[in-house]
Amino acid sequence: MVKDVVTLSSAAAAATAKAGLDLKEPARSFGIEIGWAVTGALADKAITALVVAIEGSLTGTTYQALDTALTLSAPELTALYALRFIVDKPTQFIRANVTTCTITGNTGTVTLTIKALPMR
Repeated sequence: MVKDVVTLSSAAAAATAKAGLDLKEPARSFGIEIGWAVTGALADKAITALVVAIEGSLTGTTYQALDTALTLSAPELTALYALRFIVDKPTQFIRANVTTCTITGNTGTVTLTIKALPMR
């Protein structure tokens, strides 16, 4: 399993965040685990919307969408956890591109953790 952590200082910063993973060798299918925590001045606030685009690359330079953007559901937002599977999309490099992050408040830190488990 490979893992990357991105720290976002605000909702505005979240909209441009990308967490990248190198699977070390190409895989056709893999599981993606997304988790997050809110700390600092935002600790008592909630993320009310989170959309993450999962992108892949064979070279680590040019990325393409591997799936439709993941709009996390209310139960996933409450649980601070989401799990998705990507199948039949050979790739070696994966990144999670945060396209939307809406927080009730605008200061503090959001820590986004992305994990990938290749299935060969």
